[in-house]
Amino acid sequence: DKLNPKYDPEKAKQLLAQAGLAGGFSFPLEYGTGPSPVGVTYESIAQKVQADLKKVGIDMQLVPEEFGVMLTKYRQKDRTAVISYNQPDYLGPSDWAAQMILNTWAPRLHYDSKQAQDLANQAGAETDPQKRTTLYQQMLGLLVDEGPYVELIQGKAPVVTRSSVQGWVYFPIGDARLYGV
Repeated sequence: DKLNPKYDPEKAKQLLAQAGLAGGFSFPLEYGTGPSPVGVTYESIAQKVQADLKKVGIDMQLVPEEFGVMLTKYRQKDRTAVISYNQPDYLGPSDWAAQMILNTWAPRLHYDSKQAQDLANQAGAETDPQKRTTLYQQMLGLLVDEGPYVELIQGKAPVVTRSSVQGWVYFPIGDARLYGV
């Protein structure tokens, strides 16, 4: 349920009240304008999130910016919230751990969990596959419990080909590798 919580505005209001925020709060959400690599515009995602948050008393101001401008500001590590996309630089859990906990996203969005950092570093150094898997599972469980990120959408990458195209192999990190075609 933590990975995919049910839409429950009444429970959200209760949780806000428990946190001392029964009157709600406001914050800016920055996002890039123009096309999105996930097939849905950032603006439509932001508007949907804004409408849902408004129902529980949270006022989210939309701050649309050209994607490059938004990304430059995001990299300054002083943003409250952003919508962006990400794909791994290489296949494997250590890339995601580095981005979410150690290097990229974490400092940009003020996520500083010593426990998550320790688990990411231990898992990255572990050579036993079973122990490594267990450490990454613990790390992901901590991310779910602490909730520093909200995964809003998983885009699709449609691939169109025909029987006369030979040698093409799908590469799951978004690069079209055409050398063998």
